[in-house]
Amino acid sequence: MRTKNLLKLAFTMLAMVVMTGAMAQNNTGATQWGAADQEKVGDYVRQTVVPPVSNTAYDPASTPSGLKVTIGATMPFWVWPSALYNPNFDYTGTFTGYRPAGITTGVTSSFEWRVGDWVTDATATATAFESIEDQATGGSYTNKNYVEIPFSALGNKLIQVIEEPTAAICPGLPVWFDIKVINEPWVRFDPTTLIAYDNIEDVLVGACDGDASLTGPTFTVILDNGDEVTIGTTELSRYHINFGLKVINYDINPADGTIKTDTGVDITSTTNTLELYGFNKTAAVSTANPFFLEGTTFKFIYDDAGTDKDLEFIVQNNKVTVYEISLGGWNAGISRNSDYLKFAENNFTYADDKDQFTYYSGVDATVAEANRKLTARIVAMPAPVTGPIYHIPNNYAF
Repeated sequence: MRTKNLLKLAFTMLAMVVMTGAMAQNNTGATQWGAADQEKVGDYVRQTVVPPVSNTAYDPASTPSGLKVTIGATMPFWVWPSALYNPNFDYTGTFTGYRPAGITTGVTSSFEWRVGDWVTDATATATAFESIEDQATGGSYTNKNYVEIPFSALGNKLIQVIEEPTAAICPGLPVWFDIKVINEPWVRFDPTTLIAYDNIEDVLVGACDGDASLTGPTFTVILDNGDEVTIGTTELSRYHINFGLKVINYDINPADGTIKTDTGVDITSTTNTLELYGFNKTAAVSTANPFFLEGTTFKFIYDDAGTDKDLEFIVQNNKVTVYEISLGGWNAGISRNSDYLKFAENNFTYADDKDQFTYYSGVDATVAEANRKLTARIVAMPAPVTGPIYHIPNNYAF
């Protein structure tokens, strides 16, 4: 009896240890990833695409997640591993910033990541997808629940991952996610707002010095990429633009009063006194201090002792003064999010490292060449500086 009781006690204690271990394991699977507060883990959000209807098919009629990435970018993804085969995976670790080591800690299963096009037929077998290679190390993404996927082709893409436990007894069903690869953001001046003034092309405003139209002229741009964020006033929705400025003095042809464009003098870095200001309104625009575009029309303003004032385009050196304002590079909400890895790996921040975002300068190839306006001009004409009137004095002696 004593031996029997000891055996019963031993089995009871073993069961308690097993139960305690199970209760204390880090990864409990669906009870964790299905929780409302786990829709977001660190920097990452949970997938929303409809799961597959079988081990070789997905629902082509499902609603895409809406996730987007700019072409040419590389983005990170991770999948929650099976609790049964990966009990030590701990989602409470640090998943903010560049943390692939933390994300893969406690993971023993192998994972095969594949990517393919979002097709419209009823099935999508694994052979329709290309395996993803580790761009950082050159190795295959095996035994990793984390992947960095480069996107080099436009269109709706499907990401597929299949888990294989260490024992390789029962391979997992594929898990799916979708992403849309979009073009880079495009910005150009509205060609319908630009005219020829005298013999200067692409002029927004041409007027005599002091005319009201030279103070705070309104520029209009066209944003051709409808897949980008809808422009607005939030951090995500605004465009960042780095404008270029060139200031040229021209003489007048006395014979016909036209502007002598063949004898211009570039005064941008010599006597010019005008600056285009970035978002802080006190320093010249640059990639680190970009102009915040919050709508398709805008003005240049500056801070004058705490008061916003419209920039006045003035005559300089008593000569025709032409201001050439060029779109010198830009980015937008989706393109900035697509720079996530660069910022995460280097601990860059939006507040301090705006110059680290990718600045684009291309135009939509479908737009007619004549309408690809990346420069707009302001022409300030000097008024004649007339001298005094001369007359016969009273003391004139014959």
